[in-house]
Amino acid sequence: MKQIVFKVGVLVTKDNQLLLIKEKCKADTKYQWNIIKGTVEPEKDSDVFAAAQREVREEGGVDEVEITAIQSITFLNKEDKFFIQVNLLANTEQEPDENLRENVENEDIVDARFFSREELESMKEDDFLNERARLTIKEWLADKKYPKDIIQLLTDY
Repeated sequence: MKQIVFKVGVLVTKDNQLLLIKEKCKADTKYQWNIIKGTVEPEKDSDVFAAAQREVREEGGVDEVEITAIQSITFLNKEDKFFIQVNLLANTEQEPDENLRENVENEDIVDARFFSREELESMKEDDFLNERARLTIKEWLADKKYPKDIIQLLTDY
């Protein structure tokens, strides 16, 4: 039986700009832009919203966000694991603070900054860490979203 791993992605906005992190791809030495994301850790997180808050602080250096909606839920089937990722939309009034970002094991993040819609639309495919990140940002640009209450429906099932 495959292990199920719950992931969370967080698209943090401020003044209609999107916060991205610049991190190193594990496959090579190139730094590329990505959304904030991570694994839900039951020993630390009471739910996906708590995991989102933690990941935004650890990776993005932003201490306070308000989760507003769900953008998408994606699935990835690998050899021995099945990943379910909930991509959440969040707002903040803060700028990224490098002092808040934590050195998280197995991550190499060198920058976090907000991008305007125009900047995101003009970026090339290889500016992004992977295709999933690029497509998630493309969905954000298209204003795709669902009420965050849908999570409650999933957990009550």
